Amino acid sequence: MAFINNNYGAITVDKQVNITTPPPGATRHTDSTPPDADKEEQKDPTQLSNRQVVIMMAALMDISLSRDYTNQKQLARFLSSITGRSTESLRQTIMKLAREGVDTNEARRDCNVAADAIEPFCKTIAERIRNDAQE
Repeated sequence: MAFINNNYGAITVDKQVNITTPPPGATRHTDSTPPDADKEEQKDPTQLSNRQVVIMMAALMDISLSRDYTNQKQLARFLSSITGRSTESLRQTIMKLAREGVDTNEARRDCNVAADAIEPFCKTIAERIRNDAQE
């Protein structure tokens, strides 16, 4: 026996399976832009990048990113749990920073951005981040 009720979106097949679907029109996307496009527009331009987050958190926790001193995988999991970002992308960022340090212009710029973000409430950490970028 099959029963379909479009008013409530309920479908019953052979009295054993009950699948509830949204009413007609509820999932229709009336805009011509894809649903994921809205997420991109809502991104905060002041949000820190993964590298900036790792630099700032390493300075706050006063730890080295070297695998000799820090379990990079566990650090990535911890940062993922507090930021909501991908553990794997954070781990890749940690590994790259541990390997290259802050010797590139882009990394120095990220240090300054991280320092600017933390300076209003912790000037000593901001100074340490800036000093690390200059050395």
